[in-house]
Amino acid sequence: MSPSATRTNLTAGTFPNFYRPIPNDGLQGPGDATYMVKTLKAKEIVVIEEKTAYGTGLAKEVVTTLKALKVKVTNIAVNEKNADYAAVVTRVSKTTNFVFVTFQDAAKSEQVAQELIKQKKKAVVFGSDGSDQPTFKTPGTYVSAFAPDVNGLPVAAAVVAAYKATYKAEVTTFGPPAYVAAQVIVEAAGRACAAGKPNDRAAVLAEIAKTNIKQTIMGNALSFTATGDVKGGRFYIFKTQADGKRKLVG
Repeated sequence: MSPSATRTNLTAGTFPNFYRPIPNDGLQGPGDATYMVKTLKAKEIVVIEEKTAYGTGLAKEVVTTLKALKVKVTNIAVNEKNADYAAVVTRVSKTTNFVFVTFQDAAKSEQVAQELIKQKKKAVVFGSDGSDQPTFKTPGTYVSAFAPDVNGLPVAAAVVAAYKATYKAEVTTFGPPAYVAAQVIVEAAGRACAAGKPNDRAAVLAEIAKTNIKQTIMGNALSFTATGDVKGGRFYIFKTQADGKRKLVG
């Protein structure tokens, strides 16, 4: 049960015991690409592919969709460590509309955004889940996340209040899916015990597959496909405002 692993092939049948309460890259990549082209009217996009399992998988989905949409796309692969982002940005043309980044460290996304400004490039950074942290704060940038901002959701109010009181910190993107993942496991174990089944992995796994939560703290109903993906999953697109906060736009 993973609250954050989005690589598409994890639910392709190789791992029959794998489940996730979040959508996969097969939705995020095409969704983000289509949003940049159809909604934001992008004509030229650079994709910075960080060479990790996450970065490569998502970049492939985005590039494939952009090519299908007949948009000019340039794919730049970088190492996870010691990448020279100033040099990378020099490869971004002045006519590029967006730089899509697949980093798992939001500070890198901010570095690219600031370097674009420094080099007087008009391109705007569009980040994925890993960019959805306070360190990525350049106004006008975009983030695509697998979970909504639950801070304003009535269904999440009690959990959010308890978290803030306990940890003296804000609830960010990765917390709610982790809470829901734990909820799925705990409730599955409870059902197995209530039915008098052996309290073992097989019994709990069978109950996980039957999950049917009417409303999670993320505001959605939750059940799984036969391969372990969440049914009806979607991604949320946010735009960074002048004060560094994010506004839901898609």
